[in-house]
Amino acid sequence: MSLSNPKKITKLLTVFAAFCIYFFSINVNAQVVDKAKLEAELKLLEQEIENQKQLIESKQKEGKTLERDITILDTKIKKSENEIKLRERSIKNISLSIQDKSTKIGDLNKKIDRQKESMENVFRSIELEKKTSNNLVLAVFSGDTISESFNALNSNEDLQGSLKSTLDNVKNTKRVLESVVQELEVDKEEEEGLKSQQITQKKEIEINKGDKKNILQVTKGEEKLYKNLLEDTEKKAKEIRSKLFSFADGSQVNFGDLYKFAKQASAGTGIRTEFILAILEQESAFGTNVGQCYISNTEGSLVTIKSGESRGKMRPDSVPHFFKITEKLGRDSYKTRVSCALSYGYGGAMGMSQFMPATWVMYENSVKNSTGATGADPWNPYHAITGTAYLLKDNGAGTQKYNDERNAACRYYSGGSCAKGAAVAKYGDQVMNRIPGIQAKIDVLK
Repeated sequence: MSLSNPKKITKLLTVFAAFCIYFFSINVNAQVVDKAKLEAELKLLEQEIENQKQLIESKQKEGKTLERDITILDTKIKKSENEIKLRERSIKNISLSIQDKSTKIGDLNKKIDRQKESMENVFRSIELEKKTSNNLVLAVFSGDTISESFNALNSNEDLQGSLKSTLDNVKNTKRVLESVVQELEVDKEEEEGLKSQQITQKKEIEINKGDKKNILQVTKGEEKLYKNLLEDTEKKAKEIRSKLFSFADGSQVNFGDLYKFAKQASAGTGIRTEFILAILEQESAFGTNVGQCYISNTEGSLVTIKSGESRGKMRPDSVPHFFKITEKLGRDSYKTRVSCALSYGYGGAMGMSQFMPATWVMYENSVKNSTGATGADPWNPYHAITGTAYLLKDNGAGTQKYNDERNAACRYYSGGSCAKGAAVAKYGDQVMNRIPGIQAKIDVLK
């Protein structure tokens, strides 16, 4: 077939265009159907998880029996498995969103390239018109009419308007591109958080399966033997409650009290008890390490407790607050332990929750109002835990969603989300990975 025939060419292009539209619509419809299917599955799983949660709560109110506790463990395992499925589908949903946004970014970049090319063409036309306008006077005296000369000027003005319009289009396209890139980063961060949560959830399943296996091995399915096991568990609970953590200043607190303080702070802020305790364990091992440095002067220089070696500085905005805090509490500013500075950043964090002085003063009133104390003391476990809960709430952990809690932990550590860097993300993951172990201790206490 000859391509010199315009009608045949037009027909070919029409058929090709129709094919492209059909193919594109199939892909779009497939994505829409796939997304709708995922959303329907998500709703079913969410309802099943809620039913399992209610069953666990209902069973926990019954008297302790072998059947009741095995049912609770089975339901917890099933609930965790469903939550893993829920997140798998959420990850698929996010992957589709990432794919769509990546395609959109590619299209926007191509659009910007086309707009840049259009601008270059306008620039060349303007340069050509400039040469024409420079010869206006010569044109008039050489016999050209004045109207013809002004037509050239008007043409130049049209080109200037076209250039401005194209430039505005480029700016608008770039704004849209930047917005889509930001949305893509949020999607990627959420996807990473969900994947980390899968790891934590699998650990919880292992713990619950291990508990179930242990119960069945010890009791061999007999209620009498289970009563003996419950007595042993109660002894273990007492040991956990009374397990003492010795602070640097000689004071002591047990895990039972820490749990009680965290539970009270949770009730006032909506932050999960086990998440608060995970932060405390990560920051100071429940208060056993509240810092290995002293402040040595009014400039905020820090020295080690053991050797007196220089270990960086306290953040400048925190120095005056530190002296005011210690003075109000009757502490010796130069003999109160704080964190040393690492190879980067500042030191000077205080107490079990490792608050920087400038941050602590922002939460003093909240701590006093919540605890009923006349003064807020970052070295007092109850006060420190309460302050931690309020800070985590401001960091976005009140939703109790995994990704929000992980980012709240990262902000607690660095002031920025987990996307800030690998070291920051690692801290967030370490906090979240502590939760199953802490939850296991809480379950024994309950």
